Amino acid sequence: MDGPRHRSRWLWLAAGGLLLSAVARPAIAPAAVIPLTFPDLVLRSKLVLTGEVVGLRSYRAPFHDLGEVIFTDVTIRVEGMLKG
Repeated sequence: MDGPRHRSRWLWLAAGGLLLSAVARPAIAPAAVIPLTFPDLVLRSKLVLTGEVVGLRSYRAPFHDLGEVIFTDVTIRVEGMLKG
């Protein structure tokens, strides 16, 4: 099983992996991620609720000087308010 066919299969798999990694690589954009604890998130939030997501709508739109980015609007059926 170590013949030319076996090597050829591995070469194709390796080439496919390289192509996938080149295509799937995210674009570099300036960003800062500040980790927040759950209590920090609650303190910074105007609203905290429980509910069910009943709709999603994604679209591309310009965002500052980054060009077009993907936004997602989420529709929630509110079951209860915990804050706000």
